[in-house]
Amino acid sequence: MKTRLTLALLFASTAALANPFGHLTVLVPINPGSAPGAFGTAWATKLWITNLSSADTMVNCDAGVNCPVLKANSTSALESSPYATNPHPGFFVTIPVPFFSQTGQQHIWMSLRTTDSGTAPKSAGTEVPLVRMNQFTKTPFALPQVPANDHSRSRLRLYGIGNGQISVRVVGITTNQELMNITVPLSGGDTPVITPLGVQEVKFPSYAELALPDWSASDSMVRIEITPSDVLTWGFVSVTDDLTQQFTIVSPTETDYIADSVA
Repeated sequence: MKTRLTLALLFASTAALANPFGHLTVLVPINPGSAPGAFGTAWATKLWITNLSSADTMVNCDAGVNCPVLKANSTSALESSPYATNPHPGFFVTIPVPFFSQTGQQHIWMSLRTTDSGTAPKSAGTEVPLVRMNQFTKTPFALPQVPANDHSRSRLRLYGIGNGQISVRVVGITTNQELMNITVPLSGGDTPVITPLGVQEVKFPSYAELALPDWSASDSMVRIEITPSDVLTWGFVSVTDDLTQQFTIVSPTETDYIADSVA
């Protein structure tokens, strides 16, 4: 047993020395910055990052883009995408963490908010979920309740680790009727790179966007079922009221299994 433990510790030490650097990463579904929208809206999105560690750190950026320095024990705002070559609204923010660095996962915290400064300049904005790599899945997942009405515009936004195909099925909650069943291609993503420790590295996810029809004639609420075929996937629906421009997000949450007994 002692020999096995020694070998395990030696292997871990060797792996750490062979790959002394790591990085923190999270999906930012909507690019920070300002962009005009429909009906006179002017959307402004900021990514807020707090560094609770005692060491400064920096966000990785494309060449030609100024990388923000995250000062120790402070909060910074990222107001534009760190990737000049961003092909669509979504990227993985990457923060390098050298071996033995004081900056770690427990020290970096983020939030992303979008505000319509055109029609609601005093609004605090709407929180947009930030997604960790382990929330992407190849198993089916669902958005349990998405509003369906004739006075809002709704879009399904899908992201993947690598390019691929997924199936989208929409079911009316009231009628239990299938309202849509289509295959959607996810494209524009990087090819995942497998590091020595088995981490998939990407700058850009694959992406697909689907405008959802108005199903309110039969159902005021629908369920959206998403089935990936060959790619790790995550997604959400945005629902924007045409009159007030109120912006709502419907995102999935998976349950955790907790064992009550080992007997």
